[in-house]
Amino acid sequence: MSPLLLLWLASFPLEVASGWLLLGGSPGRIAASLAAHAAASAAFGCSLLRAKGRGWPVVGWALSLLVFPLAGMLAAALAYLLAALPGPRRAPLPAPQEGGEGEEDPLSRARRVEVSLLEEREVEPVVDVLREEDPEAKRAAIERLALRRDSEAVRVLRGLLHDPSPEARLFASLTLSRLEDEIGKEILDAREGRERDPQDPEARERLADLYLEYALSGLLEGAARDYYLQMACREYEEALRAGAQRRRNALRLARAHLGLGEIAQAAGLLDELGSERPDDPEVHLLRMEAIFDFGDLRELGVYARRVLGRLPEGSEARELAAWWAGEARDGA
Repeated sequence: MSPLLLLWLASFPLEVASGWLLLGGSPGRIAASLAAHAAASAAFGCSLLRAKGRGWPVVGWALSLLVFPLAGMLAAALAYLLAALPGPRRAPLPAPQEGGEGEEDPLSRARRVEVSLLEEREVEPVVDVLREEDPEAKRAAIERLALRRDSEAVRVLRGLLHDPSPEARLFASLTLSRLEDEIGKEILDAREGRERDPQDPEARERLADLYLEYALSGLLEGAARDYYLQMACREYEEALRAGAQRRRNALRLARAHLGLGEIAQAAGLLDELGSERPDDPEVHLLRMEAIFDFGDLRELGVYARRVLGRLPEGSEARELAAWWAGEARDGA
């Protein structure tokens, strides 16, 4: 039998003796009763050292000492029962899973999300991840969006500035600032490259591409956006005059004109390219966009029917042309 159990068993007879002595009424018996009660309380408190939790011996001693005289035993028993009750059990943390099934920790889950988003960098799957509550998963999704650097990704990032999650708002704000800093630095480097060799067509095209990307990224609005579109037009025109990559630069120049709302200039370039390259799907795709921006949906349907047979199966241009051709027939 353990010493703690002996103390616990001894505390009850002592408490009974203290109550019996108290009934005598004489000063000597009262003093002896107090001494017996104190001894019983101390013995009971020490016996609770085997209970879980360091505070229970103190609690048991205090209850058995203060609830005096006749209820001391009841208080002692109550304290012991409280001490003996099992506390709430915490579920053990899951061990790291190397290959089996099990719940992932947040960092492992974030890494998995990053890998999956690297494989599929479309906006919609990323938006699905952004609806989750896991801040690490949102951070990974925002990082994947930042790799796109296009208007759709920036639109999603701007929407996250109003997300209920403070982590998502912070990540989105930092990512937008970083994107602007990155593009701004690339533009400065490209300007320096063009100034070092003004006759280099590749340096001029690189600068024009960055102007156009920045303008169409969704990071700019109003006059700032128009300024970079105009700068892109100027650089592409210089590249065309130098005879560099006519199709590529003419298409991008047309895109910049469309961004500025200069539909006539864009249409003129695209008509020239269409006559030179009648089977080029990118030319026809941008030409349909120009007609749509002009607002002539009837002409858009006519144009779509005319070029539909020239476009390769499965291409975006053919799908769009087929849709507009069908709309034109339905509306006829």
